[in-house]
Amino acid sequence: MSIPIPVATFERGDVLGHYVVLERLGAGAMGMVYAAYDPRLDRKVALKLLHAHGAFEEGSRRAQRLMREAQALAQLSHPNVVAVHDVGTAQGRMFLAMEYVQGGTLTAWLDQPRSWPQVLEVFMAAGRGLAAAHTKGLIHRDFKPENVMIGDDGRVRVMDFGLARVGDDASGELAIPLRSSSQELRVATQLTRTGAVLGTPAYMAPEQHLGQLVDTRSDQFSYCVALHEALYGVRPFAGETLAMLGMAITRGLVVDPPPGRAVPQWLRKVVLRGLSRSPSDRYRDMDELLRALQHDPRRHRLTALVGAGVLVAGGGLWLLRPTPEPAAVPCRNVEQHLGGTWDEERAARVDAALRATGSPLAEDTAERVAARLRRYAADWVTMRTESCEATRIRGEQSEAMLDLRNACLDDRLHRMRDLVEVLERADAEVVERAVGAVAELPSLEPCADVVALRSGLAPPDDPAVASEVSRLRGSIGRARAQLVSGRYESARALATTVLDEAQALGYAPMLAEAHALVGEVLAETSEPEAAAEAFTHAYFSALQVRHDEVAAQAAASLTSLVGYELARHEEGTRWGEHALAMGLRVGKDRLPEADARHRLGVLAVALGDTETSRLHHERSFALRSTLLPPDHPDLASSLNALGSVHLRRGEYDQALQRYRAALELREQVFGPHHPEVAGSLNNVSLILRRQGELADARQALERAISIYDAALGPDHIPTAQSLDNLGRVLRKTGDPTAAEASHRRAIRIRERMLGPEHPDVGDSLLGLGEALSDRGLHAEAEPLLIRALGLYERGFGPNHPAVADALLALGAARLAHGDAVHAEADLERARALLADRGAATDELAEATRLLERARAAIARD
Repeated sequence: MSIPIPVATFERGDVLGHYVVLERLGAGAMGMVYAAYDPRLDRKVALKLLHAHGAFEEGSRRAQRLMREAQALAQLSHPNVVAVHDVGTAQGRMFLAMEYVQGGTLTAWLDQPRSWPQVLEVFMAAGRGLAAAHTKGLIHRDFKPENVMIGDDGRVRVMDFGLARVGDDASGELAIPLRSSSQELRVATQLTRTGAVLGTPAYMAPEQHLGQLVDTRSDQFSYCVALHEALYGVRPFAGETLAMLGMAITRGLVVDPPPGRAVPQWLRKVVLRGLSRSPSDRYRDMDELLRALQHDPRRHRLTALVGAGVLVAGGGLWLLRPTPEPAAVPCRNVEQHLGGTWDEERAARVDAALRATGSPLAEDTAERVAARLRRYAADWVTMRTESCEATRIRGEQSEAMLDLRNACLDDRLHRMRDLVEVLERADAEVVERAVGAVAELPSLEPCADVVALRSGLAPPDDPAVASEVSRLRGSIGRARAQLVSGRYESARALATTVLDEAQALGYAPMLAEAHALVGEVLAETSEPEAAAEAFTHAYFSALQVRHDEVAAQAAASLTSLVGYELARHEEGTRWGEHALAMGLRVGKDRLPEADARHRLGVLAVALGDTETSRLHHERSFALRSTLLPPDHPDLASSLNALGSVHLRRGEYDQALQRYRAALELREQVFGPHHPEVAGSLNNVSLILRRQGELADARQALERAISIYDAALGPDHIPTAQSLDNLGRVLRKTGDPTAAEASHRRAIRIRERMLGPEHPDVGDSLLGLGEALSDRGLHAEAEPLLIRALGLYERGFGPNHPAVADALLALGAARLAHGDAVHAEADLERARALLADRGAATDELAEATRLLERARAAIARD
């Protein structure tokens, strides 16, 4: 049932805020729409006044969320999106002042017969509007023909972007038909539901019907439903009731097209892919879908024949005189800019170099690297073409803005070229890092952010200084390409040179960038103190000249270096707060904020504050899911971090779900034999061990160790972690001798790689001590456990969860060895720490049981 909403109307001449009502235009689920006059700017606007009830009351959580989304939409300026000029409140009710469009909806336009090229032209424009909003982190959630306007000027505009999402809670369904009907299905195609499920059911993606999280690919599905309807005159999913419609959509039961519609088969294939049940089977984003819709194979075949000077006609060959392309036609052949960076010749050299290393990862990596570089290059061409057309063809963008966007894109092209040059000289270490290095190429999206480009750091006034800055930035790009590929010595040499030359130049922003580069190199080569000093110089140098991107990067790096690697937790947390503040200030893409929150989350869980860690990681994952492609490695890092939070909280089912999702994504991104996959296998084993699935846990760990040994060699830190976990599984299966050998190998690796005083050495000591206790060698176990406890307390502080683990093991060993007095003190402290952190019931119960035994032993004595 729909919930009635009280309607309050306004008459011509009424004033809302500073807007003067002219006439009522219509009503919808969220409120009334009026034509109004803005006397300040002397223009006509469309005024959407939200209904006055609890969901939208001024100050309510939903109203605040809607206000934030509307403010974000107000920052979006695109010719195919209805502009939001203002958002505010009047007489206790929220309103939005939007661009007034004289025209009609796409629904009305489709009432007249349209050819498929006409339909496609209109939908391409609407799709560009969707894509532009997606780059700002806005998801429509209710795309349909009624939310697309076609102005009398012929321009297509998408409206109500992001406004369908009025809250994250599931506080009930609000179903309001836009126009009355006696047929349930007709109502179902028109209503918009708010709350846990948002959108118009006939156009909603399967994940929306199932109440799952949505992303930009959900908009893609709705777009393809509407496009199918426009091309064929029927929607792709049928059902006589709302439940039957939902079943058809979630099962992917697409109807056959009606006869008599002259729609080419290639176009239907594109639409059907956009209608895939699983978001991962759809196009990566709207831009990829739009490229597919533009790629008419027949036109391309004809172009190829004409280009060759041959046409087939009437069974014969007609020789044509080649016609040169008019030089005056702008924005053609943009892909020529890729020559020498990524073309057939460079692709072949990279492929050959990767395969020639003989690495067990080489073949799989070569294919994955080529696919990612092809995609990056294609996206670059698309954005460069769109920017050119915006200025030279559509006249929507100034020449100055075109120059800014081209400079940004040229920087990305140079970064790509630098990386390709490293890949052409690959060795085994480069192979291991290659996929991740390509994934870390800077995003192209900031090059479309007009506001950020205009507000960015201005170039030096002196042409000579500007030329030198450009040259040094090229060196920084080359150094970073060497660094992400594991060529540390080359990166260090370049970084040292850049810093010396930046100091000589005396241009403050470049000096900040040079210090940051040195910090990156020192951090990667395990010199945390020196790296922290370099990043500190970079942060304050950047802050003085408002070089916000560098300041945000430096503060984020200091969060991890100081807070985790150097174990100065409070100082690291303060740097994290700086990083978060700078990340929020940097720009619209919010990736710096996501990075800062991820690092703060890692630090918080290391300090035992799992609730703070959970909040940071969930926000970081939400941002990354919106802003990054679905196969980006950082998404797996976020899933892994969330799994670790659940593990610390004893929420094993949730932890296993997150860890397995990270494992699946890493196998997709890197291939099944990559060390990143081994890391996820290690994490999955932790949960399987706690759940008693010992055979599966052992199998996962043995696969992980095999991957590490093959890809990295026998002595690496990740191998030690898996060896420790394998030792714990072997103890539980009743083989403490094999467990002892596993832990001793882990200790040798950790001490050699980290030094004997690193807290992580405590993990291996703890495992070895427990294995010796299992063999009855309590006297030998005790000093190892005491040493582990000391490493944890010095490294993490006296209240860290690892301290509780060491105390529990030490108390058990001392009790078994007959030292009940010291055991009581250890176990009493362990139980208090476990209770404070909300530890899993079994750990707390074990501490309590042992403590009672110690007290009973003392009482007997």
